[in-house]
Amino acid sequence: MALDEYTNLMQQAEALMDKWSTALHRFEESRGSRLTYRDSIGLKILRIYQCWRLVMLDRTKSEATDLKSWDKYNSTFQLIVSLAEAVINTADSDAPLSSTSSVPSGTFNEDRRPSFSLDMGIICPLYDVATLCRDPSIRRQAVKVLRSASRQEGLLNSHLCAIVAERVIELEETAALQGGIDDQKCLASVATHPLGPEPSSQAEASSQHITRSSEVPHAARFIYAYPNFDPLYKQAFLTLAVDQAGERHTKIPLPAVTAMLDME
Repeated sequence: MALDEYTNLMQQAEALMDKWSTALHRFEESRGSRLTYRDSIGLKILRIYQCWRLVMLDRTKSEATDLKSWDKYNSTFQLIVSLAEAVINTADSDAPLSSTSSVPSGTFNEDRRPSFSLDMGIICPLYDVATLCRDPSIRRQAVKVLRSASRQEGLLNSHLCAIVAERVIELEETAALQGGIDDQKCLASVATHPLGPEPSSQAEASSQHITRSSEVPHAARFIYAYPNFDPLYKQAFLTLAVDQAGERHTKIPLPAVTAMLDME
């Protein structure tokens, strides 16, 4: 694609996103307090996708290749998690909640009603946050919301995605503590070896765990990480890539997910 054509497309995308965001903001201001609780859920989901599209648009404009550049979106990732948490709390509530109301973080109901939808909702954005945000607190909050959601959105199951995301977090943070992934052999080693024995002291535990996103170097971050399911043989694998071309990748068995498929 020619540079002029690319620039023109980016300008059009920005203009459309600005118009859509303005319309959403005006709608929320004028109708937010009168929305039913179902409409409130829909509005929160729209805001989640607004956040995510703005991130992707900004990242495309910047043409960033350093995977550490994802860290500048940590505040947006946190907002996505908070909105998703509000969605499932609103869905479990019999009383309407306005789109601007806040739900205290961590107020999860253990007996959530299962939810099924053919539309995409919160699962995909939460999985993206858990696998692309390297802040250990934010990405684990995303996993916690996935685990608590009890949702099926199209082919996506919140509990299965939580299991996969936890595995990605474990692998990346293990790689970070080992200094990164230099080659395919190293990637395979990280994939097959756990973090190791439990630390014997609090100081040792602190030194063996990631405490901030800056501690995960570029070399320890995956370009993409997504599950593959073989419905015929009822097996699940995690596909990981550590370069832009996807040439350095591997498939890792997901026995916990495979066991769940066997129960179907």
